[in-house]
Formats: sequence, C-alpha cells, structure tokens
Amino acid sequence: MAFSIYFSNNQYFINMIFKLFLVIHIIGGSIGLFTGTINLVLKKGDKKHKIISSIFAYSLLIAGCSSFVLSILHPDFFLFIVGIFTTYQVGTGFIVIHFTF
Repeated sequence: MAFSIYFSNNQYFINMIFKLFLVIHIIGGSIGLFTGTINLVLKKGDKKHKIISSIFAYSLLIAGCSSFVLSILHPDFFLFIVGIFTTYQVGTGFIVIHFTF
C-alpha cells in the first residue's frame, strides 16, 4: 500500500516537471522561430540584427536543453537527437561568432 502511494505521488511530480519543461520548451522554440523570421528581413551586421540574433541563440539553447529533460522524462529518441543537433549548432555558432569577429 505504501509503495503505491509513493509511486503515484512520484508520477504526479514527474508529470508536473514534464509540463513545466514542455512550457519552457514551447516558449523557447516560439521565440526562436519568431526572432529567426525577423532576422531574415533585417540587414546583416546592423545593431538590431545582433540583438535579435542573441535572443534567437539563447532561446534555441533553452529549447534544445529542455528537450533533453523532456526526452528523459518521457523517453523519445528523436527528441533527444534533435536536442543534441540544436544545441550543437547554436554552440558552434557562438564559438564562431565570439572567436572570429
């Protein structure tokens, strides 16, 4: 009896964490899509372009890192691979921008 009560409370906690990270993932991805679309229109190298690019990169890092947590709580190999790919691409973009310009 005690095990079933513990397990049900634990499952509730896991679902709450999953929902929290899902909201974080959706917000980060939505901001990334929105700022990426804006950057397509702006002139490259402009001050606005640089600011929006930073917002874009950080929001994609949030979406990529939250996908790791989501894929662990509810096992999904595809989400895990997409998270690795997104985090890798944004990370290498940061390295290129900060060490070459």
